[in-house]
Parts: sequence; structure tokens; C-alpha cells
Amino acid sequence: MIGVLLCTILQLANSLRVHNVIAANAPSGRSAGVSFGNDTAIVVYGGVLGTCAVSPVTSDLWRFTEEDGWQFLGNASTAVAHQVDWPEPLTHAASCMLNTSVGWMFGGVSTLGPSSKVWLFNLHDNRWQAQPSAPYGPSSRAGHAATMLSHTVYMYGGANEQGSFLKDLWSWNEGKWQQLASNTGFEPRIYASLVGVPNHQSTQGALLLAGGLLSS
Repeated sequence: MIGVLLCTILQLANSLRVHNVIAANAPSGRSAGVSFGNDTAIVVYGGVLGTCAVSPVTSDLWRFTEEDGWQFLGNASTAVAHQVDWPEPLTHAASCMLNTSVGWMFGGVSTLGPSSKVWLFNLHDNRWQAQPSAPYGPSSRAGHAATMLSHTVYMYGGANEQGSFLKDLWSWNEGKWQQLASNTGFEPRIYASLVGVPNHQSTQGALLLAGGLLSS
């Protein structure tokens, strides 16, 4: 059975319009992958291909545009053949856009356990770039949340290699990590949503943390 991914496009104008795009040449159904995009393209990476405990984790990368539909960009196997950087198969990583052309991804779970790597993806040339390991930064984790605000990435929570839920807050800017709080006052959680709110009662903006699964 060929998996068919249903892509829903929401257009915000004077009214909300929903366009459902069904294509046979599309990513198979999945969960816990990451996505990022700009005004012209959406990129989907990784995730679990199934619903059972032994479902495979993928490293495939897909790109969607309204003009061309879905396009398969490769996976870890094709990357080895072409000798290019590529993330290992991952689930539950966090991602956001650094600017209109570069996506940012951190952490997630591979077959080796939680990751602490930062990857950048260029939407212009469809290339991954692994970032050098920082001497100081957050622990390996999965199920965390990330967002971009005022040219800085903010990352919160998740679960570490031991399965303990986290409540720390970090910032990332030009390859450098800074821990802003080890105890944010929130309950430790995974799978939350983090949104940057610019110009919110200050020049630096604010972070909105919503939802998630608590440790208790």
C-alpha cells in the first residue's frame, strides 16, 4: 500500500481558504518529524513511519511547493553516495527558521539515543550543514520546543537520555549557546509549543509557552 500524505494549505487573506493537496508522489504517512519553510517552499524531514513501537525512523527529506508539488530530496543513504552532510534518522527534534532561506534543527532521537547536534538547512540549494560542536550547550534531548525571536533561537524543555523531563531555557545565536534559566518556574514538560512574540511590552519581545506533556 502506497502511503499518501495529505497536505493542507491555509491561506490567510480577508478570509481563510483551505486547499487540500493529495499526491501519490509524496512522503509516506509519519509522525514526530520536523518541518520548516518560507513563502515559497515547505521542507519535511525525518519522523516515524508507522504507529507501533518498532516502526522505522526515516532520514528522508521532502520539499513542497504549490507549483511543483512534492519533490524527494534524498536521505542518509543518498547522502553517503554523494558525500554530503546529512542528519541521522531522527524523531522529536525541534526546528525553526533562522531567516527566509535557512532552517535550524536541534536534538531529537536516533537509533543511538538523544542527539545534541545543530543542523542548518539551506532552502536555496537544498543542503544540510552540520554545525561544529559547541564547548558549552544544552544536553542531548528530544521532545523540546524551539522558536526564533529577534535573530536568536530560543529552546525549551524536552526529555534527556535518562527520560527525565527538563525545564531549562537556552538561546542560540551564530553557533553560541547561552543558558538563560535552569529552572524556568514551569513544570518540566515535553511536546510543548514555543512561540516568539516580538515587541510585546518591551523591545526584546516575549516567549509564549503553551501545552505539552507534564512529567507528573
